[in-house]
Amino acid sequence: MRNLHSTSARRPHPLLGNLTTPVAIDSPTLAADLGLDWTVRTTGSYVLDQDANPRPIPGRLAVVRDDTGAPLGVVGTRYEPVQNAVILDTIKAVSDPGSAVTGLQVLDGGARFHLVTSVPGLSGAIRGDAMDGRLVISNAHDGSGSLRISLLILRQICSNGMVGWSADGRHTMRHTLSINSRVDAVRTAYRETIAQFAGMVSRLEVLADTPASPKNLERITLAAFGLTLADLADETERSRTIRTNKQREIAHLRRSETNQTQGTGQTLFSDLQAVTEFINHGRGDDDGTGILDGTGADMIERATAEAFHIATHA
Repeated sequence: MRNLHSTSARRPHPLLGNLTTPVAIDSPTLAADLGLDWTVRTTGSYVLDQDANPRPIPGRLAVVRDDTGAPLGVVGTRYEPVQNAVILDTIKAVSDPGSAVTGLQVLDGGARFHLVTSVPGLSGAIRGDAMDGRLVISNAHDGSGSLRISLLILRQICSNGMVGWSADGRHTMRHTLSINSRVDAVRTAYRETIAQFAGMVSRLEVLADTPASPKNLERITLAAFGLTLADLADETERSRTIRTNKQREIAHLRRSETNQTQGTGQTLFSDLQAVTEFINHGRGDDDGTGILDGTGADMIERATAEAFHIATHA
């Protein structure tokens, strides 16, 4: 990651800092700088019948890019697009001075995108283990997701994304016929998400007060996989082999330099880091979006919740 010091040989996460030069959010040409200076519209949705004649699909609309005419998805009649310019202008209006886009992922020709933004002053440290807060602004033009602002926490020591996904750290707005009249809600969500950073750092400090142990690492790992110790008795041989191979890789990551840092290396905090590093880097998630709205996000939520449970019941 360009602006994070890395002592790890692992490649940066493909989403977190993939811009060679961060783009200032207050840039007057922000949409063009990011390649998002295009609009979408809805139009009738059709299917070809047996004679190759187009027939309208009742209750369904197609979302189309105006600049290329490419279809992005099929949605219901209540769906209302939120234009890229509206999103960017709103974020620009509420962002702190000096904020910048550090990561960008545009998927499926523009059907979905994720922006990772830095926020000056959004930083902290746990026993000398420094970290920065990031905001992730996500939108979908294909009906697969909402307009969303989420909190992400990155450790400066490595390219691993320490993630604070929780119900409290995610704000969404559905694409309905009233969304553009409520776009001011994005302003409130932006400020609330920033305010949640300090609370998440405080919760992570509790993990650094809890000693590490192989049993804790196993519990967090199993939680990420959606398993409990009781589930292991019913595993097939193939499932057991797959699971144990993953656990060996996580155990290897736990012994890495970035998870043996003085101050946090012998605590539950680094147990969780080993699991999130595996989720962020070791699952073949090439575009990196799985940690935002896919199975990776679910895995990280479960692992983090289990770590907090262990710490508060130690």
